[in-house]
Amino acid sequence: MTLTRPLWLGVYEVRQDEYERVIGENPSKVKDGANPVTNVSRHAAVGFCRRLSDVAEEKKAGRTYRLPTEAEWEFACRGGTTTAFAFGSSLGSIQANFNGALPYGGAAAGPALGRPAAVGSYKPNPFGLYDMHGNVWEWTADRYTANYPSGPVVDPQPAQSDRVRVFRGGDFGTTGSECRSAHRLGKEAQLSYAGVGFRVACDVAR
Repeated sequence: MTLTRPLWLGVYEVRQDEYERVIGENPSKVKDGANPVTNVSRHAAVGFCRRLSDVAEEKKAGRTYRLPTEAEWEFACRGGTTTAFAFGSSLGSIQANFNGALPYGGAAAGPALGRPAAVGSYKPNPFGLYDMHGNVWEWTADRYTANYPSGPVVDPQPAQSDRVRVFRGGDFGTTGSECRSAHRLGKEAQLSYAGVGFRVACDVAR
């Protein structure tokens, strides 16, 4: 799979306070502005991107926001690596927020917060992006297909009709295996989930 266009991606997952400033409400069950927003459906995440794109300052700067495609998300998550994680072939809960009792690749068992952490609480990947592994799952633009990747291999674009969409990255309650760069799940786009949030991609007018 090849990406040929510039990609700008949020350094952090969208925080609760950021979501509330744009949308006017915070749907997260446990409220903490520095934590990633959760309990947002994919439809709500897309709505946030549209509202943010309509902010006068963003329009003036030529910035348009959207959800990343699966290909973009995985490229960003890997951070130039080819291992299971951006940090190597193993993952423990001192590196990411997941169920530390179930690490991956021989990593030592560790603590489990059992809840989202403030964004940026763990070490960033080689691209300087935080929480690509664990903390909360992140919605992508793509519909779920069992035989991913499918379709074009150059700048693949998501289908717009399917109701089952993909989220990536694992969350605070998942196993280390589910936090792998390549791991993916498909869920109903109109539903919200306690462990699912999102981060934005940005297209800049040239």
